[in-house]
Amino acid sequence: MNQQIRHIMIVGGGTSGWLVAAYLKRNLPPQVKLTLIESTKIGPIGVGEGTQPFTMQFLREAGITPDMWMKDADATYKLGVEFVGWHNKTYFVDNDTYETFVIGPNTTTMPYWCDKGSKEFFDWLPAYRLAKANLSPKMSPELDHTPGLVSPSWDAVHFNAFKIGDTIRQMLKDKIDYYDTEIVEVDKNDDGVERLRDVNGKEYSADLYIDCSGFKSMLLEQALGEPFVDCGDTLLCNRAVAMPTQYTNKETEMFPYTRATTMKYGWRWTIPIGERVGNGYVYSDAFISPEQAELELRQALGDFTTPANHLSMKIGYHKEIAKQNVLAVGLSAGFVEPLEATGITFTTKAVHFLMESLVKSNGVWDQRSRSLVNSRFETMFSEIVDFIFLHYKLSNRSDTDFWLAYRDMPMPEAVKRRLEVFDNDLPKTMFMENQFQMFHSGQWFEMLLGSEYFKDRFTVLDPKYEKYAEMYCDYQKYKTSKVMEIFPNHSAYITGLYDK
Repeated sequence: MNQQIRHIMIVGGGTSGWLVAAYLKRNLPPQVKLTLIESTKIGPIGVGEGTQPFTMQFLREAGITPDMWMKDADATYKLGVEFVGWHNKTYFVDNDTYETFVIGPNTTTMPYWCDKGSKEFFDWLPAYRLAKANLSPKMSPELDHTPGLVSPSWDAVHFNAFKIGDTIRQMLKDKIDYYDTEIVEVDKNDDGVERLRDVNGKEYSADLYIDCSGFKSMLLEQALGEPFVDCGDTLLCNRAVAMPTQYTNKETEMFPYTRATTMKYGWRWTIPIGERVGNGYVYSDAFISPEQAELELRQALGDFTTPANHLSMKIGYHKEIAKQNVLAVGLSAGFVEPLEATGITFTTKAVHFLMESLVKSNGVWDQRSRSLVNSRFETMFSEIVDFIFLHYKLSNRSDTDFWLAYRDMPMPEAVKRRLEVFDNDLPKTMFMENQFQMFHSGQWFEMLLGSEYFKDRFTVLDPKYEKYAEMYCDYQKYKTSKVMEIFPNHSAYITGLYDK
């Protein structure tokens, strides 16, 4: 199928559907018609409430600046993820802060910190120091602790998963063809999907269909029969139970990071957003029942009255998210548990891959376009799976069958190949083709250092490099100390920002 794209139809709303619509509306040529069909009776999944830094930049590229959505979505800032109970000491994986590692062409601070050890590194890490002091990463929307000298900083955020889609819907629904109805039938032909039919018998057709129907993957998996690749052999957690708690002291409890705390059969997220704290237990139902998981979560929170929301997660992906005239985005394409808040990234990256392919093909949806999207997505997905797997595999927790299962699990060959980069010689750049593209090598280093992966490593440093790295890290430490003197409390900053 080689089709000149004149009409794109998004099937499904929620966070993914409306993010896709916003980006395409802003970036497609005006002659390309855009339609979105959703049933507002079907709510979003809302597994996690955190993002990677890509999301903020994606929204800017869609013409949606932070002042247009953050308040309505109860958003707060996120400096990274704190991992509690995964190893002997708590560790932190921060966002894309080049200043942490890059000190020259093909030169990083990694060998220096590998020699110093994990305690010194995490005591020094600028983002972690700000996070644990409950400080805002900003003094104002324009003034950030990592100055955006050319373009705005790439902020990660927490938000209300049930509000973000509604917020974008209100901005956009009058600017595209929009239908609030439920699709119940899909007709196919040799090119893929021929037409859709809703509960009232009304028919819809387009050149390219974007499947945002969630885990059921109505168009890609159900209609076109694309097989689902289950990743449950390496990522054991497949369910979650979530419940909010209310603030008792926003100044101390609205911290600017996600906390991931190990539990008996998985881990628990703590995500402070504008009006409440999001909590959830991600676990494997092969080791504990939903009722037992809810009780364990309630005991951890000390809350035995707030209603709990139970969720089933489909962990895996489709090798061909672009097939015939369908592109699956978000949960329809694939999903991994929310340990590293990558759920929305599957949407933003897939849309970037789509736009890249259409630019290269001059707007034609052909096999080359589909191959590019599929290759990019699979590379990204496999890295995310490997990164999350290693958090579990390298953990020294061993008090339940769940944690012992990970300890006894063999290391996949793909993971071994990534680790060889750190075994042979530490990375000299932040991103490496087909290795570190979703998470830069500094984030891999933080995870490995926090997991004591380098504890037996013998490092010999060049004296000139060691002096330079020490000078650079001392400068960053001093700079962070000065930032901490003048930057506001996170809660105070958010309250002041939203009261304007």
